[in-house]
Order: sequence, then structure tokens, then C-alpha cells
Amino acid sequence: MELYKVTDIELYTTEMGDGIPEFMLSDQEVYVLNQRCLGRWKAKNEDDLLEQIFEFSGFPVENMTYKTFQKNGFKTISYPRYEVTS
Repeated sequence: MELYKVTDIELYTTEMGDGIPEFMLSDQEVYVLNQRCLGRWKAKNEDDLLEQIFEFSGFPVENMTYKTFQKNGFKTISYPRYEVTS
């Protein structure tokens, strides 16, 4: 198991409620949900981390920045990783 520290996250809540206002999450609810996912997590790998956050929140991760402990310190990683094509 590795230790991860999620420092920034945005969950995919866009399709919640199918555009019907009374079934959609408010901006404040989305903010609180994102804030609750910040902090330390123990996971086997990045896929396991994504799965744990989904199970905890009920929403998939759209964007996330986290740190993972390496032998020479913390490594900061952004998800998803976009490939640059030229």
C-alpha cells in the first residue's frame, strides 16, 4: 500500500440530475463534496485510489492533483495525464 495525499480534486458531477434543477447538486454541495475527498488515502496504485474516491463520494474523478511519497521525497502528480502530440 502506498500513501497518497490528494491536494486538489474535481469530481464529475455535471450529469447529476439530468438538468432538472431540483435534482442537481448546488455549487455549495459540489464544493463540500470535493473538499471531503482531500487529504490522505492509502491505496495500492492510482487506479485503486480512483476507485476508493468513487466509492467514498459516489462520483468519478474528473481532475485531481496528489502527492505520493518516494524515497527522495514527495512526487506531485496530476490526473488525468494528457499526452502532448505534435
